[in-house]
Amino acid sequence: MRTYTDEQKAARKIANRNYYLANKERLIVKAKERLNDPINKEKHNASQRLYYTKNIKQKVNDGYYVYYLPEEHYCGITNNLYQRESSHRNTAGKNTDNMTILFHSMDRNITAHHEAMFQSVLGIGGLNYV
Repeated sequence: MRTYTDEQKAARKIANRNYYLANKERLIVKAKERLNDPINKEKHNASQRLYYTKNIKQKVNDGYYVYYLPEEHYCGITNNLYQRESSHRNTAGKNTDNMTILFHSMDRNITAHHEAMFQSVLGIGGLNYV
């Protein structure tokens, strides 16, 4: 495997950026064409599923977590912290910088009970799972 110096990496990064800027419109049109083609769209979806299976599902931790987002004053439960944090950040636009784990258990019912307790203590919503 070839190793590159920091100068070579920096030069390649600059060259790639310049190429992108010079060909931005053409690259965007080609990308849209590829995604509008049903065969390419299915290939893209298949590669996304494969990426999810290899990368995201492996990061699923055993058990359930109660977590807290202090900036959003939000308390929730999940069995996949990585995916849930990503969902909050990208889909809901929530600030997840100081996400804190409050509780962990292998039993979902116990974790749900603790989530409800934390919500009542923190003044978020009501007791949903009692």
